[in-house]
Amino acid sequence: LAIAADNFTLLDQWGWNYESKEYDTYGKKGMSGTVLEKNETIRSGLIFNSISPLSRPTELVYRYSNNSTLTMNIDVEAGLVNAIPETKG
Repeated sequence: LAIAADNFTLLDQWGWNYESKEYDTYGKKGMSGTVLEKNETIRSGLIFNSISPLSRPTELVYRYSNNSTLTMNIDVEAGLVNAIPETKG
């Protein structure tokens, strides 16, 4: 499974998109592209474009192919946190 920072998008409560970047401005934190083998895991920080202090992140979207995504509800104010697989087509 190929995985990179550009696979991730953050959405706020108004639906604004914030694209993930490979590294922060100092080049120290973030995720570079890698390939996960079977039963392999990765733990890495995600860096997003500047987010307004008025915005509340609500969904983390992982795009794992050109037309398939996994949307994770990360809005702690909405109640239960869940993952919803989606296929766009």
